[in-house]
Amino acid sequence: MTNITFGYKSGFLSKMFGTNVSVYLLIPQVSQSAMFARFVETEKHKNNAWQLQKRLDELSAAIDDQVRQHYQDPQLQQLVR
Repeated sequence: MTNITFGYKSGFLSKMFGTNVSVYLLIPQVSQSAMFARFVETEKHKNNAWQLQKRLDELSAAIDDQVRQHYQDPQLQQLVR
């Protein structure tokens, strides 16, 4: 969870809309920022999962090659796998 703090300065928005509306206008920006941060984290995890799956596939292929080299009998290869 993100800790959010608001600073309030008297300015154009506060003069035009008042304090409550100024804070109300900031909330969507904070929400968008949090959504973008979640999106970035999700993409990092997806990328990590993809890399791990790729490595798993490479290791599985290497193991299959080793099994084929050491065991000529297809039934034995199947049993080893």
